[in-house]
Amino acid sequence: MDSHDLKVAIAAGGTAGHINPALSLAEILRKHGASVTFFGQDSKLEGTLVPEAGFPLVSLKMRGFDRSRPWTGIVALHQAHKAKKAIEKHFKMNHKPNVVVGFGAYVETPLIAWARENSIPVVLHEPNSVPGLATRMDAKAADVITYAFPQAKDALKKKAAHYTKFVQTGIPVREAVLEEIFKVQKEKEKSAKKSTGTHLLVMGGSLGAQSINKAMVGSKEKLLGVKDLQILHITGKKNFEKTKADLKLSKEEEERWEVRPYLDKVGEALEQADAVLSRSGASTVAEIAVAAVPAILVPYPHARGNHQAFNARLLSDVGAALIVKDDMLSSKEFQEELLGLLESKKRRDKMRKAAKKLRTHEAGDLLFDVVLSAAEEN
Repeated sequence: MDSHDLKVAIAAGGTAGHINPALSLAEILRKHGASVTFFGQDSKLEGTLVPEAGFPLVSLKMRGFDRSRPWTGIVALHQAHKAKKAIEKHFKMNHKPNVVVGFGAYVETPLIAWARENSIPVVLHEPNSVPGLATRMDAKAADVITYAFPQAKDALKKKAAHYTKFVQTGIPVREAVLEEIFKVQKEKEKSAKKSTGTHLLVMGGSLGAQSINKAMVGSKEKLLGVKDLQILHITGKKNFEKTKADLKLSKEEEERWEVRPYLDKVGEALEQADAVLSRSGASTVAEIAVAAVPAILVPYPHARGNHQAFNARLLSDVGAALIVKDDMLSSKEFQEELLGLLESKKRRDKMRKAAKKLRTHEAGDLLFDVVLSAAEEN
């Protein structure tokens, strides 16, 4: 099939970890001339990110199922049924897609159910190491399941149909992030000047991480004792004022320690960093891998199925990252790990080489090939 004739329906929602890989695929599809339509909720994050990226969003009203409150399942099932009817109505008035792609959010379920009833190929992408409820439920309807972590494949094989194919693609990274990384790389290659000092990037995910912020406050004196260290510290909007007040940076210290509530150009910041201290959401791990930044990863301890700890192993297993438990952030051992990484260029160079071997920048193109093949085989 010529990609210019390809029509793709994508369901992704809820969190940036699900939406950003979906947008990465959509951007590649658009570049190849394909038509892409998203399905999601106006009230959630996709209601902002999808239109901003220039893609149409068909709005569905959905509610997730809270297993601790079984009665919510009745409402969820009713809303899923209504959402499927809305999808049917949409495709009566518009061209049907050649393939449907779900990215692991419950909003995908009615779209995938509709696709199976209409004999349209289904591709699922699981960005996390521990598959969510939606992916586990929909696995039996998938023609192809793509994944980043071997643990996800092991879990989903039990749920999938006998004909389901599994393809390891990695986690697609947004085109804007890739462009920022490659731009800084080219600037470094052209520049005759070598960057001076060591640059540490600190970030806790889209909402910030107060435990990481506290650890930075507690490590302030030792970090500022590292010669020529520059810090870019992303606190999260909610924690910005408190963290800045707790740090009590002098004007002189502020020249070395920049505190921001959020980060606009994550790719640029990662490529400029010599080391990163971060949570280990799936998209964040993928972005760190693309930039090949030596990392200390602090998995969020309350993540479903402890999946952030498994995510972090993508980098730690190849020697590109160290993993520190959240409750160890106030310890002397954590400070020693962080200072040791910042003070050893040889160690960082070895970790950077290990990260480059993962070739994460190819994930989006690999997923595009899977989607095109699924459409061609139908």
